[in-house]
This record gives sequence, structure tokens and C-alpha cells, in this order.
Amino acid sequence: MIRISALGGRAVVDLDAAEKLGSIDKIILDPEGRHVAGFVVSHGSSLFNSGTDTILPASSVHAIGPDAVTVRVSRSAAETAPLDDLPRVSDLVGRKVVSEEGRFLGTVDDVLVDETDGRIVGYTLSDGGPAGKLGEMISGERKDNPTPYLRADANLRAGQDLIVAPEDAVSRDWALLGRPVEENAPVTDSSARRWVDTTADRGPTQWVRSARDRKDLSAIKPIGEP
Repeated sequence: MIRISALGGRAVVDLDAAEKLGSIDKIILDPEGRHVAGFVVSHGSSLFNSGTDTILPASSVHAIGPDAVTVRVSRSAAETAPLDDLPRVSDLVGRKVVSEEGRFLGTVDDVLVDETDGRIVGYTLSDGGPAGKLGEMISGERKDNPTPYLRADANLRAGQDLIVAPEDAVSRDWALLGRPVEENAPVTDSSARRWVDTTADRGPTQWVRSARDRKDLSAIKPIGEP
């Protein structure tokens, strides 16, 4: 299991063409399907050149390695998942989480993903404020208590800036997630499990793009399109 933020900037390599396609710029999520939906891959960007962006559906991922994400572009050539309206990681990070009973549960600061199949298993939480961080430093609470996370399989409801969750949706028991978090995930055997497209048959999603970061994807081409 990895924190999805660890994939930012990681190289993307096409196995069949044996070439680097670019680096991961943005990560697109399907919270209702509880999977990573795709990536925006940037190529040729620099201080003086914005480069080109292309969309890589998650179903083309072969493996997540410590240095690169390997893909098979031919696997996704015929798939046109509706990714425009799905949130990126940047849309979710910073959203406050409130319980159904009206209690503030924390602020989303990262996404926990199973790197073998792209499944979203949870969202790590922080209190989101300097007062809380100062309290942690004084009391040592962070040492004694594992970081809380919001279970992805809970009945979550989302607006543009808030997430509403059941009171029992937050846990500190990381053993329930199955495997430890690895900042640099090892290469996995993707013959047993593979990343999938969970968006093809779904209707409109409640997980709309955040009002503070809404950029049209219409100008970005799927990888493999001329």
C-alpha cells in the first residue's frame, strides 16, 4: 500500500515501445468506484516550456515500481473513460470531513492506494490547522497515536468542498488495511491482479471537481491518439 502523493513526478514508461512517456503530473480518482481512474502525464515541461499533457487510463498500468510506473498503452487504446468530471488528488486534499452527527473529523491530506490494483483503501486525515499541529508537538500525541484515516468503503457523501461520513468511518487501526504503507512501492506481479477501468458504466458522480481547482480536460489527449 502506498500514499498516492508518492507517485507525483514519477516516470511513466511504455513497456512495448521501451520509451519514457513523461512524468505523472496529476492523479485522477474515482472515489465511488474506490479506484484510481487515471493519470495526467506531462512530457517536455520546463521553466520555459509548459510541454504537453496526455491522459493515461489506470487500466493501462502494468506495475508500480520504486522509480517508474510501467504501462502498456495498447491496453488502453480503445478505452475512453469519462475522466473530465472526476476529481484529482489535489481536489480532495484539503477537504474537511464532518460526521453525520455534526462533528469535525479532520482534513484529507493524502490517499491510500493498493499499488497492485489501484484500489483506494482510505484517506489520511489531519486536523488541518496550526493549533492542532502545535498541540501534537507539545503533547507528543502523534507519536502515541497513529495517523487517523477515513475508510474508503464507508458511506461517504461529497460536495465541492466537504465530505460527510458516518461517525465510525475514521480509524487509527492500520492493521485493518492489510499491509504497511511503503513510500517506494516495490515492483509487483501484475499477472495476478491488474488495474481496471471502473468508470465505464457509471452515471454522474457526486464527487465533483473542487470549486478551487477546476481545469477543463478537453484539450488533453488520451495517450495513443494522434
